[in-house]
Amino acid sequence: MRPIRMIVISGNTTTSSRITQIVAQSNSPVEIVGSFVDFQAAIQYLSNHVLEAILIDGTLLYPATLVQEIKALSLKRIAGAAIVILQQPTLSLVQQLV
Repeated sequence: MRPIRMIVISGNTTTSSRITQIVAQSNSPVEIVGSFVDFQAAIQYLSNHVLEAILIDGTLLYPATLVQEIKALSLKRIAGAAIVILQQPTLSLVQQLV
């Protein structure tokens, strides 16, 4: 079975490396193919690659900017889901993301 290809977007390199380590140790069919500190770098990567999932650190941006950036990503080459980790989700932010 082909692994699920995923990238991580987080401004915190410790968070990115920890997520990568957890996925590697999980024996799940997930392969993290890249880690990016901002959305621009991720969008540039997506112009040449198709992925099944993107994991986004929700603390990277303000909520309104986060929603805009995720919408920009969805116009690129994602054949799956965007997963957002939120520390303090609000109902309005979750509704905008869905």
